[in-house]
Amino acid sequence: TRIEFSPQYSPDGERVAFSSSRSGQMGIWVSNAEGGNPVQLTNFTEQAGTPRWSPDGRWIAFDHHLKDGWHIFVMASDGGHARQLTSDERDEVIPSWSRDGNWIYYASNRTGRYEVWKSPAKGGKGVQVTQKGGWTAFESADGRLLYYTKNLDNSDAPSALWELPIAGGEERSVLPSIGSRSFAVREDGIYYLPGAMADRDASIRFLDFATGQSRE
Repeated sequence: TRIEFSPQYSPDGERVAFSSSRSGQMGIWVSNAEGGNPVQLTNFTEQAGTPRWSPDGRWIAFDHHLKDGWHIFVMASDGGHARQLTSDERDEVIPSWSRDGNWIYYASNRTGRYEVWKSPAKGGKGVQVTQKGGWTAFESADGRLLYYTKNLDNSDAPSALWELPIAGGEERSVLPSIGSRSFAVREDGIYYLPGAMADRDASIRFLDFATGQSRE
């Protein structure tokens, strides 16, 4: 009967991390893959959400609201102390891990609009990744590309999906309109929710890297 969202499977597929208000405040929970044995990881007086597993399954990054805004935190996936990763005075949200586990990406509006930044997972200075806007971001399976949406009007409105070489280069539009947080990058393609669904039921689609085509 409570709000629950932002689920993500652990790398081994055995557990699910998700946001839930079942304790009275939105926080981070973990259950087994079938939804049983739920365990509350955070017990903050302020909201926490968007949990993301590290590639080795040992850590979970998430965003957490403090008095001065939203920040990225990291904690062990079996519980314990939550370590603050970012501390800029602007909002920093929606974390995701690099494939090698060394970096955590997130959206920050410290430049005046949301761009994708990344910080060392063990702590350190943030590095700006995108230059023309960025919001939800995930690396490709080989760690060479970054796929991301944009949030240019401070909303979760539908966005194009963009691709950027991590080593440097120009961004490229991959899909014209998807849900701004509704995609998952796999080795062979990208699962996504189309952005315009006002006149029909929602459908999950898959962009096949091999053919460049999407299918329902």
